[in-house]
Parts: sequence; C-alpha cells; structure tokens
Amino acid sequence: HRLRYTSSSSRPCRGGSCVRLFASVLLLAISAHRAAGSPSEIAPDVVDLRSWDEAYLLAEKKVAELSVWEMSRLVRGTGWHRPFDYTPGFYVGNIAGIPGKGIPWLKMQDSSNGFRAMLESTVGTTIVWPSSLAAACTWDDEMVEQWAVALGREFRGKEANVILGPAVNVHRITRGGRNFEYLSGEDPYLGARLARAFVSGVQSQGVMAVVKHFAFNEQETNRNSQSSEIDDRTAWELYYPPFEAAADAGAGSFMCSYNKVNGTYSCSNSNLLKRDLKDKMGFRGFVMSDWGASHSTALLQGNDMDQPGLDSFYSFHNVENDRETLRAAVTRILAAMFRLRLDGQAPGCTAPMCFGSLNKNVTSAAHVDLA
Repeated sequence: HRLRYTSSSSRPCRGGSCVRLFASVLLLAISAHRAAGSPSEIAPDVVDLRSWDEAYLLAEKKVAELSVWEMSRLVRGTGWHRPFDYTPGFYVGNIAGIPGKGIPWLKMQDSSNGFRAMLESTVGTTIVWPSSLAAACTWDDEMVEQWAVALGREFRGKEANVILGPAVNVHRITRGGRNFEYLSGEDPYLGARLARAFVSGVQSQGVMAVVKHFAFNEQETNRNSQSSEIDDRTAWELYYPPFEAAADAGAGSFMCSYNKVNGTYSCSNSNLLKRDLKDKMGFRGFVMSDWGASHSTALLQGNDMDQPGLDSFYSFHNVENDRETLRAAVTRILAAMFRLRLDGQAPGCTAPMCFGSLNKNVTSAAHVDLA
C-alpha cells in the first residue's frame, strides 16, 4: 500500500465549526475532571535552559566516563514485557538512569489530552484537556503555550520528565485515526506557530518535548506497512514546517514513525533522520522510535533510541561493535538531558516502584479554569 503525496493548497479549519468543536471538547474536559484526594499545587519555577553548546560540552565529558555497557543502556527502553504490554509501576517509556554517574532516569508519558492514565487508580488525578486539534482551532499560540506550561507542571508533579508530544503532522486524510492529536490541523503555517509555542511552554517546566510522528504518518490504515511517497518540495513546503519550527524552538527529542517514506521505514531512513532532520533542519536533540517501530539496529541511520526496548535491535551485543556511532547517539541523549537540566532535578521514584508518583493528584483550580 502506498500513499502518494503531491503539492496541493492547504485549507485551515473554518472558524465557526472550529469554535463549536473547541467549546464542545472543553465542556467534556471539565465534566470529565474529578478530584481524587487533595489536589496538589504544582508550580515549579521556569527552568533556565542551558544552551545546546553548553549541554554538548557536559555530555561529551559525561560520555567519556561511561563504559560501553552503560552507554548501551541509554539507547534502549525498558519497562515493557512480551507480547507487547506495559508493566505497572513504570511509565509508558523509560530509560534506566545511572545514578552513580549523575544520569537520571527518563520517565516518559503520552500527552494527547494530558498525562495518560494507564492505571485505573490514576484516572481523575490530572486534567482531561481538550485535544490538540481543538487547541489548534483557537489559532492562539499564547493560549497553546499556557496550556503546555500547565501540562509540564502536571507531568513534573507525576515525576515524569519527558512528554511524548507534541504531535504536529499536517492533516491529509479526513478519516486519519490520530487527527485529533495533531496540533497542526490542515495548515503548516499554523502548525509551525503552535509547535514552537508548545515546545517553549512545556520545556520551560523542565519537561522534555518529543515531537512526533516524523514523518508523513498522516494515516493509521496500514501504518506499519504503507509507504508515503513524497518529493522534496512537497515535504518542505507542506509537511515539514511544524517539525522545523519545533527543532528551531529547541525540542529535546523527535519520534520517528511507523510508516515507510519512499520505500524505507522511517526509523531506519537516513535521508529522513540524518539529511533532513539533523543536517538541514539543524536538530540537535535525539531521535527515538515510536513503540515497536524499529526494524533494525539503525544508530548509523539516525535513530538514537529504541522504544520500548522489547526487541533485540538495540541490545548490548548489537550496539557494542560500532562504538563511535553509539557514543554519538548517547552524546545526543545526554545533551538533551543536560539542556533541560534534568540532571539537577530530584531523582524521584525508581521504576517499577512509581505507583505513588503515578497516583498523585496534580489537578488544580487554575488548570480547570484554563481547560
């Protein structure tokens, strides 16, 4: 199955219908909110992010202290078990830290309508926000930034330091199964404005943004096998602007998608990950796979981290031989951590003993009002 992309005019959503959609979802979000215990007021100070240059200097020094085994742990996720299931007490995504070397755990959670409730006990402990598409319908980047700040505070309250978002693909398929979570709607200019606002807002709270799904993952039908056939002009004029804006805003990570691009899977596509993202867009963070989207050991092709780590592609034995490439991937991962100052945050829980943090109520009256 192939999905062919050609240049066409983009049409933003229309004002009246968008306002009605946003109002409906807003009301649903407020009605879905319930308190579970005493709400916590989570208001960390705005994080003074390091520059990328400073972060890379720290990362290069830290990498020199690590063994090959320690480096291999930083490129492969943990916390899931076969056949393909989340382990309670972990976050949706996890990278085991190395406390003795000052390297924190990466604790990742989905974000489409707020902190994803994976356990029944966590339902109602965060705000159920309007969807990203509903937020896009406001055409208000200041509001989106405020929303992202609030999301960052709730994630910090749950001791998660990575948010698996924003999703910024430009709509192409009307019945796209994930259109509701794509912040760009049908308009690449709008998507660029909002992506920049979201990344700035959430990362100001010391929570790393993961921009997804890179790239051309505009449909769910046959997503694991279809190939999006696209030329450079269409890519750069219509589908790349939101991603490029997020990279310019300093996003810590990008997530490669399930689909193929011009016949090669996204997560092993060097043209996509190295040429376009890292070289042409100047992205300085790291790339992680979508969950189960790796089809090979693709460090050399630009995929720096495999999630959730169930397969053996990024096992120690498969990454130890090309140590220069492994070291480069780990340097990118550490640089993103240091830029967000994750090394300075309280270590918090260690999975799988994170039930207390996951169950913590981080709602607030201010966030209900914002929603």
